[in-house]
Amino acid sequence: MSGGNIFKFHNDLDTDQIIGSQYLLLPTIEEMKEHAFESLDPEFPKKVREGDYVVGEKILAADLPGSRLPAF
Repeated sequence: MSGGNIFKFHNDLDTDQIIGSQYLLLPTIEEMKEHAFESLDPEFPKKVREGDYVVGEKILAADLPGSRLPAF
């Protein structure tokens, strides 16, 4: 792993903490990105940059069928 910042939130993050379900119907991934992790850190979308990492000790979301998560 080289470069980039590391963002560590609490363990057992679920997909609703990554992005609230109310934002999944936004028309573009770019619009969805503006709401990533906002329930945990409202400033996260302004802080994160390409090449950054989000880590967790245990479970980082569940692999749910049909999940749409924004990529940075």
